[in-house]
Order: sequence, then C-alpha cells, then structure tokens
Amino acid sequence: MPRPSNRKERRGQIIDAFRQVLAESGYEKATNHAVAARAGLAPGLIHYHFKNKQEILLELVKSLKHALEERYETLKKGSNDPFHHLSALVRATLMTGEGSNSNMVAAWVAIGNEALKQEEVGESYRKLTDFIYEEFLHHLNQIIQSQETARSLAAMTLATIEGAFQVAAANPKLIPEGSAAPTLLAMLQGVLKEHSRGERKK
Repeated sequence: MPRPSNRKERRGQIIDAFRQVLAESGYEKATNHAVAARAGLAPGLIHYHFKNKQEILLELVKSLKHALEERYETLKKGSNDPFHHLSALVRATLMTGEGSNSNMVAAWVAIGNEALKQEEVGESYRKLTDFIYEEFLHHLNQIIQSQETARSLAAMTLATIEGAFQVAAANPKLIPEGSAAPTLLAMLQGVLKEHSRGERKK
C-alpha cells in the first residue's frame, strides 16, 4: 500500500514557521533557509511545497482568516444579541481569546506592509479586510438605524484595530495587556447609545 500523503500537514508546518519568522524578522529576512530552520526541515522541502515566498505569504493570509473565523464562532456562541456578536468580532479580530497567538499581530502588520508593495498580497489583504468590515457593518446595522453611521463606525472600528496592531508591533509597552478590546468596546458602546434603534424609537 502507498504511504498516506502528509502534504497538508507539511504545508501547515511551513506556513506556521513562516509566520513566526515573519513576525520576528520581517518579510525580507523570511528566507527559505530561515523558515526551514524554524520548521526543522530541509530547505529543499520548502521549494517542494511552495514555488516561492509570496505563495507562502498568500497561504498565511488564508490561514489567518480561518483562525479569525474560528475564534469568532467560538466567542459569539450562546447569544443572539447583536452587540454580543459585535463584541465577539472585535475580540476575534484583535486576536484575543481562544485560538490567538502572541506573534500573529506582528505577522499581520508585516502582511499589511507587503500589501502596499505586492499586488497579489494587496488583493488578498483587501479581501480579508473587506470581510471584516462587512461583518462589522452587518452587526451595526442591527443596532442602529442610520446606514451612513453604521458604515462610518464599521470603517473606524477596523481602522482602530489596524492602528492598535501597528502600535503593538512597534511600541508594545504603550498598550496595557488585555486593554485593547475592552477599551474599543467601551468606546463603541458610548457611540451606540446615541444612535441605537431603541433610543431612536423613544
């Protein structure tokens, strides 16, 4: 009998090692040799599974989206309340809670930088941020009547998260551990009190 393929497992191992090297050293230094060393593999295996470094980066974006969706589904369980779902999405996107990883933020910042330089990476990055924006917008539209306000809040929520990532990667001591999600949610609650459907009906 032929041996079962371990291709999926090996590719996942390479993507995870690439994420770690990317977070610690940046895209330029995330060479095949560096990734192979982190994964404990021969450099030739990197070439066997991926044609180039960009392909690994694009697969990493898909992997991060999958991880975000899993965290989101876990965090939103047990409630149908729109703000609970909005809160779950904020926490999932900020990479807190189950399934998070300490160097995912630095990797995400590096991906954003490469999105400005490489068209394929930029397209993949835009698809993921569009997905997050649309999810925020969906929940906000259930809470407030004004679609214009919902769109503005969805965009600014995403922008705030992206800004928090940049600061956390460049100067992490400025953001107290565990404070990003509660602070952002408190700010959102304050704005939503002024625009909620319940308030508008009174």
